[in-house]
Amino acid sequence: MTDLAAYLPAELRGATITKIGAGMSGAGVYRVEAAHGAFVLKINEQPLKREIVELAAQAGLAPRVIHVDAERRALVSELVADRGFMPWLMNPATRARAIDELGRTLRRVHELPIPPGTTAFDPLDVLRKVQLGLGGLAVPVSATTAIERMLFEQPPPRELASRQPERLRRSPRRLRRRSTGES
Repeated sequence: MTDLAAYLPAELRGATITKIGAGMSGAGVYRVEAAHGAFVLKINEQPLKREIVELAAQAGLAPRVIHVDAERRALVSELVADRGFMPWLMNPATRARAIDELGRTLRRVHELPIPPGTTAFDPLDVLRKVQLGLGGLAVPVSATTAIERMLFEQPPPRELASRQPERLRRSPRRLRRRSTGES
């Protein structure tokens, strides 16, 4: 087994390291318990996107980055207590707030600047990884059906896809009616 302490900054060596699991990216994920706090060590299979992670952390969208070892593809961040979205979403008393917060969070993600040299990725590959990560979990049929439709339907022609966002911006009321069932 790899000496996991070697992935940590000097001030965290000697901490207790416990495997949490694997992230959706395939990263090995470990809890690091030190005298002065708890952290997460992620060891990635792919090169780190350090700039993206740090931008997300600075915007309050990801935990604060403590240490990066780009050569070993390792990142240490603060441990954030589980604030699971699904229980919030599935509770009828908090569902509307959860959906509103999801929309605000997605907007903040999309407002992040794209670092120079960042390469595009296939969103369907990301969705496939999400689908694999859901295996064995109790997921609403509507969610699995939506994922399957997105993965197996042909995407719209490029010229139609490029016009779609403009059309949607002009008609937010229509979108609201569709999501709430108004007529």
